[in-house]
Amino acid sequence: MPFCSCCNKYCRDCPGAAAEQHCCRGLLLAADDPAGAREAFDRCRDAWTAVGRPYPAALAAERAALAQAAVEPGAAVLLLAEAAEELAALGATSDESRCRRRLRALGHESANPRGRSGYGARLSPREEQVRDLLADGASNKDLAAALFLSPRTAEHHVASVLRKLGTTRAGLARGEDPGRR
Repeated sequence: MPFCSCCNKYCRDCPGAAAEQHCCRGLLLAADDPAGAREAFDRCRDAWTAVGRPYPAALAAERAALAQAAVEPGAAVLLLAEAAEELAALGATSDESRCRRRLRALGHESANPRGRSGYGARLSPREEQVRDLLADGASNKDLAAALFLSPRTAEHHVASVLRKLGTTRAGLARGEDPGRR
Protein backbone atom coordinates (compact mmCIF):
# COMPACT_ATOMS: atom_id res chain seq x y z
CA MET A 1 0.00 0.00 0.00
CA PRO A 2 1.50 3.42 -0.94
CA PHE A 3 2.35 6.18 1.47
CA CYS A 4 0.20 9.24 0.82
CA SER A 5 1.73 12.65 1.43
CA CYS A 6 -1.80 14.16 1.53
CA CYS A 7 -2.95 12.02 4.43
CA ASN A 8 0.47 11.39 5.98
CA LYS A 9 -0.30 7.70 6.15
CA TYR A 10 -0.60 4.64 3.97
CA CYS A 11 -3.91 4.77 2.09
CA ARG A 12 -5.85 3.60 -0.92
CA ASP A 13 -7.64 6.90 -1.47
CA CYS A 14 -4.93 8.59 -3.51
CA PRO A 15 -4.41 6.64 -6.75
CA GLY A 16 -2.18 9.37 -8.20
CA ALA A 17 0.23 8.98 -5.32
CA ALA A 18 0.35 5.23 -5.91
CA ALA A 19 1.02 5.74 -9.61
CA GLU A 20 3.81 8.20 -8.92
CA GLN A 21 5.40 5.86 -6.40
CA HIS A 22 5.56 3.19 -9.10
CA CYS A 23 7.12 5.75 -11.43
CA CYS A 24 9.73 6.75 -8.83
CA ARG A 25 10.54 3.10 -8.19
CA GLY A 26 11.03 2.60 -11.93
CA LEU A 27 13.35 5.59 -12.14
CA LEU A 28 15.42 4.26 -9.25
CA LEU A 29 15.66 0.77 -10.79
CA ALA A 30 16.33 1.91 -14.36
CA ALA A 31 20.13 1.84 -14.16
CA ASP A 32 20.60 -1.44 -12.28
CA ASP A 33 17.46 -3.50 -12.93
CA PRO A 34 15.82 -2.66 -16.30
CA ALA A 35 13.34 -5.54 -15.99
CA GLY A 36 12.24 -4.31 -12.55
CA ALA A 37 12.00 -0.76 -13.89
CA ARG A 38 9.83 -1.97 -16.76
CA GLU A 39 7.52 -3.69 -14.28
CA ALA A 40 7.29 -0.56 -12.11
CA PHE A 41 6.51 1.65 -15.13
CA ASP A 42 3.87 -0.84 -16.29
CA ARG A 43 2.25 -0.62 -12.85
CA CYS A 44 2.40 3.16 -13.05
CA ARG A 45 0.73 3.08 -16.48
CA ASP A 46 -1.96 0.70 -15.20
CA ALA A 47 -2.64 2.91 -12.16
CA TRP A 48 -3.03 6.03 -14.32
CA THR A 49 -5.22 4.16 -16.79
CA ALA A 50 -7.45 2.92 -13.96
CA VAL A 51 -8.25 6.47 -12.89
CA GLY A 52 -8.78 7.77 -16.42
CA ARG A 53 -5.56 9.75 -16.89
CA PRO A 54 -4.32 8.81 -20.38
CA TYR A 55 -1.51 11.36 -20.67
CA PRO A 56 0.54 10.25 -17.64
CA ALA A 57 -0.30 6.65 -18.60
CA ALA A 58 1.23 7.21 -22.05
CA LEU A 59 4.32 8.80 -20.50
CA ALA A 60 4.68 5.77 -18.22
CA ALA A 61 4.35 3.50 -21.27
CA GLU A 62 7.19 5.44 -22.92
CA ARG A 63 9.37 4.95 -19.84
CA ALA A 64 8.50 1.24 -19.75
CA ALA A 65 9.58 0.94 -23.38
CA LEU A 66 12.89 2.66 -22.67
CA ALA A 67 13.54 0.33 -19.74
CA GLN A 68 12.70 -2.62 -22.01
CA ALA A 69 15.21 -1.35 -24.60
CA ALA A 70 18.04 -2.26 -22.25
CA VAL A 71 16.80 -5.87 -22.10
CA GLU A 72 15.11 -6.52 -25.44
CA PRO A 73 15.27 -3.75 -28.07
CA GLY A 74 12.84 -5.49 -30.45
CA ALA A 75 10.03 -5.51 -27.89
CA ALA A 76 10.90 -1.95 -26.90
CA VAL A 77 10.23 -0.78 -30.46
CA LEU A 78 6.67 -2.10 -30.30
CA LEU A 79 6.04 -0.56 -26.88
CA LEU A 80 7.49 2.78 -27.90
CA ALA A 81 5.44 2.84 -31.11
CA GLU A 82 2.29 2.22 -29.06
CA ALA A 83 3.22 5.03 -26.68
CA ALA A 84 3.80 7.36 -29.64
CA GLU A 85 0.37 6.50 -31.03
CA GLU A 86 -1.28 7.13 -27.66
CA LEU A 87 0.45 10.49 -27.37
CA ALA A 88 -0.53 11.40 -30.93
CA ALA A 89 -4.16 10.57 -30.16
CA LEU A 90 -3.98 12.93 -27.18
CA GLY A 91 -2.48 15.72 -29.30
CA ALA A 92 0.80 15.69 -27.39
CA THR A 93 2.89 16.36 -30.48
CA SER A 94 6.19 17.18 -28.78
CA ASP A 95 5.99 14.02 -26.68
CA GLU A 96 5.07 12.01 -29.77
CA SER A 97 8.05 13.50 -31.63
CA ARG A 98 10.35 12.51 -28.80
CA CYS A 99 9.06 8.93 -28.99
CA ARG A 100 9.57 8.87 -32.75
CA ARG A 101 13.15 10.15 -32.35
CA ARG A 102 13.80 7.41 -29.82
CA LEU A 103 12.33 4.86 -32.23
CA ARG A 104 14.76 6.03 -34.91
CA ALA A 105 17.60 5.79 -32.37
CA LEU A 106 16.60 2.16 -31.82
CA GLY A 107 16.92 1.62 -35.57
CA HIS A 108 13.22 1.63 -36.37
CA GLU A 109 12.31 3.69 -39.42
CA SER A 110 8.61 4.27 -39.88
CA ALA A 111 6.55 6.23 -42.33
CA ASN A 112 5.40 9.61 -41.19
CA PRO A 113 1.89 8.97 -39.89
CA ARG A 114 0.79 12.43 -40.92
CA GLY A 115 2.52 12.43 -44.29
CA ARG A 116 0.64 12.51 -47.53
CA SER A 117 0.27 9.48 -49.65
CA GLY A 118 1.41 10.49 -53.10
CA TYR A 119 -0.84 10.25 -56.10
CA GLY A 120 1.98 9.20 -58.41
CA ALA A 121 0.82 9.43 -62.03
CA ARG A 122 -2.83 9.82 -60.99
CA LEU A 123 -4.41 13.22 -60.64
CA SER A 124 -5.09 14.50 -57.15
CA PRO A 125 -8.62 15.75 -56.41
CA ARG A 126 -7.40 19.35 -56.82
CA GLU A 127 -5.72 18.46 -60.12
CA GLU A 128 -8.98 16.92 -61.33
CA GLN A 129 -10.70 20.25 -60.65
CA VAL A 130 -7.96 22.04 -62.58
CA ARG A 131 -8.29 19.55 -65.47
CA ASP A 132 -12.04 20.14 -65.68
CA LEU A 133 -11.60 23.92 -65.72
CA LEU A 134 -8.82 23.69 -68.31
CA ALA A 135 -11.03 21.54 -70.53
CA ASP A 136 -13.65 24.28 -70.36
CA GLY A 137 -11.04 26.81 -71.57
CA ALA A 138 -10.17 28.56 -68.30
CA SER A 139 -6.97 30.64 -68.11
CA ASN A 140 -4.55 30.48 -65.19
CA LYS A 141 -6.08 33.68 -63.83
CA ASP A 142 -9.57 32.17 -64.10
CA LEU A 143 -8.36 29.00 -62.35
CA ALA A 144 -6.82 31.01 -59.53
CA ALA A 145 -10.03 32.95 -58.97
CA ALA A 146 -12.32 29.90 -59.22
CA LEU A 147 -10.24 27.75 -56.84
CA PHE A 148 -9.13 30.56 -54.48
CA LEU A 149 -5.46 30.03 -55.32
CA SER A 150 -2.60 32.35 -56.09
CA PRO A 151 -1.79 32.64 -59.81
CA ARG A 152 1.56 30.96 -59.17
CA THR A 153 -0.10 27.96 -57.47
CA ALA A 154 -2.62 27.72 -60.30
CA GLU A 155 0.28 27.71 -62.77
CA HIS A 156 1.92 24.88 -60.84
CA HIS A 157 -1.29 22.82 -60.89
CA VAL A 158 -1.74 23.40 -64.63
CA ALA A 159 1.82 22.24 -65.34
CA SER A 160 1.33 19.15 -63.19
CA VAL A 161 -1.97 18.22 -64.85
CA LEU A 162 -0.59 18.64 -68.36
CA ARG A 163 2.54 16.64 -67.50
CA LYS A 164 0.56 13.77 -65.91
CA LEU A 165 -1.89 13.62 -68.80
CA GLY A 166 0.79 13.99 -71.45
CA THR A 167 -1.14 16.62 -73.35
CA THR A 168 -1.28 20.35 -73.94
CA ARG A 169 -3.83 22.97 -73.00
CA ALA A 170 -5.21 22.90 -76.55
CA GLY A 171 -5.31 19.10 -76.58
CA LEU A 172 -7.20 19.07 -73.31
CA ALA A 173 -9.73 21.56 -74.70
CA ARG A 174 -10.22 19.24 -77.72
CA GLY A 175 -11.05 16.37 -75.37
CA GLU A 176 -7.78 14.38 -75.57
CA ASP A 177 -7.97 13.47 -71.88
CA PRO A 178 -8.92 9.80 -71.45
CA GLY A 179 -9.47 10.27 -67.70
CA ARG A 180 -12.15 12.96 -67.92
CA ARG A 181 -15.59 11.89 -66.80
